[in-house]
Amino acid sequence: MAATRGKMTLDAIADMAGVSKSTVSRVLNGVPGISLKTIKKVDRVVREVGYVPKPLHNRQGVRKPSNGARRSRSVAFVQLEASNHMHGTYFARLISGVSQALSENGLNMVFVQIKKGDPFPPAIRDGKVDGLLLTGAHPDLKTLETLSNFPSVWLSSSFAAGGDVVLVGNDDVGFLAAEYLTAGHFDCLAYLNPLPAYGVYRNRCDAFERMANQRGVKNVIGLESAQETYIENIGLSGLVKLVEPLVEDLLEKKGARIGLFIPDDMITAAAYPVLRRHGFHLGKDVQVLSCGDEGAYLLGLDPIPVTIDLNPELQGRQAVEQLLWRIQNPSDKLSFQSKITPEIIERKFSYI
Repeated sequence: MAATRGKMTLDAIADMAGVSKSTVSRVLNGVPGISLKTIKKVDRVVREVGYVPKPLHNRQGVRKPSNGARRSRSVAFVQLEASNHMHGTYFARLISGVSQALSENGLNMVFVQIKKGDPFPPAIRDGKVDGLLLTGAHPDLKTLETLSNFPSVWLSSSFAAGGDVVLVGNDDVGFLAAEYLTAGHFDCLAYLNPLPAYGVYRNRCDAFERMANQRGVKNVIGLESAQETYIENIGLSGLVKLVEPLVEDLLEKKGARIGLFIPDDMITAAAYPVLRRHGFHLGKDVQVLSCGDEGAYLLGLDPIPVTIDLNPELQGRQAVEQLLWRIQNPSDKLSFQSKITPEIIERKFSYI
């Protein structure tokens, strides 16, 4: 016969599950940060013995959500505005890392998209999540104030000053690109940036030029558009038009062996046909080093360029680990900013 609560204690459940009493208490109270394996062990013992926990408001030591200990076992992945819609592969890998890490810790993921002027979804409006993972572009002040009511970690450079953040190491991308191309003994090095309005591309190209200079390349050719526009406004066809005059500026180097850094696979896909149309032999006259490892853009290119993997799965996992710490330490004034290390990916024949 199943045991009643009066005949079964947390100590007994802990012994049967092979965990500590405090772990049993945390599982019953829905506190995040416990592995899925441990949660299943405790839940199985609780069901077997028929233990019925006290009502939540009668339990000792249980903090209310307003004091930082939420118990929904859910985390919201918040996408602000229309961010990442041009980088589906990266975004899918990022979400995969987040989802796996949350599942391993016995937590659910709620996907939320917030656009300027729209009402907040119920999960956030009603406080039904334990914390937030935030990505996207510059929220307005009202949105930022609402989001600040939750423990959170940013995965983009739009984070509020002093907050926790896990970012791609954009300077590291540029440094890595320069190290790779300077080792190739090219006649000249260049970078191609038709979208300087995006700080991420400008940072990568600036870091590329700095490291190339440090490695003895005195004159890096900077092919950068004078227009500051956004891909959302011009589309891929507009991007090709921006690339055209930049490639024309490279014509004076035709015949030389050129190492060309392009800070995003999307831009590389737009640049390939333009380079070919102007008579550059890709893989021979021009060696392209791209960034992003996004198959949707690279698959149709010949030759497939060397690219830099930003490791978004690791970024997602690291963000979850940081958020779990923040949920458990809501009043700690320390903030953490982590960078994910990129790596070179070489594929000689096929993307598959």
